[in-house]
Amino acid sequence: MTRFEIFALAAALAMDAFSVSVSAGMNENCTFKNAAKMSFLFGAFQFFMPVAGNGAALLFVNYTRRFAPFITFVVLSFLGVKMMVDSRGGSGLSPNPFKNTEVLLLAFATSVDALAAGVSIRAADCDVLSAAAVIGAAAALLSAAGLCIGKFTRRLLPFPAELAGGAALIIIAVKSLIEAVL
Repeated sequence: MTRFEIFALAAALAMDAFSVSVSAGMNENCTFKNAAKMSFLFGAFQFFMPVAGNGAALLFVNYTRRFAPFITFVVLSFLGVKMMVDSRGGSGLSPNPFKNTEVLLLAFATSVDALAAGVSIRAADCDVLSAAAVIGAAAALLSAAGLCIGKFTRRLLPFPAELAGGAALIIIAVKSLIEAVL
């Protein structure tokens, strides 16, 4: 893999993290501390998943490629519906994508495709740690940018931002499923 290909792969893998971050940035709990935590965890998961995928390439190559979009679909759909219900007062709790369990689930869901990328990195005979570092950094930076965009966009919406954020997560989930089927 050339450097350009690694940067292109990193940008492509970070798009889910970026999209989810825009949605999370619309939440009233988007503080600097929460944004830093989310960006860091998105970057860390995007770093470790290709390394894990590279290591497991020989054992799980078919399963990783086949099931990653479905896992992403289930996790993001669940969180999206939960955000939408919470925004309407359905759970009695304020929706917060920055809770530790939720941010960990989001980080996992947005990095499952990076697990499969680790398999391709192995096949391309590329240094996995260097590629994973670029992938992780891209995810962290694009996540931070997405959070800023979401925080700005929140002020422009005439309805609860959490409703839009939940809908965005469901759209990303459906997109992942459609890409897997087609």
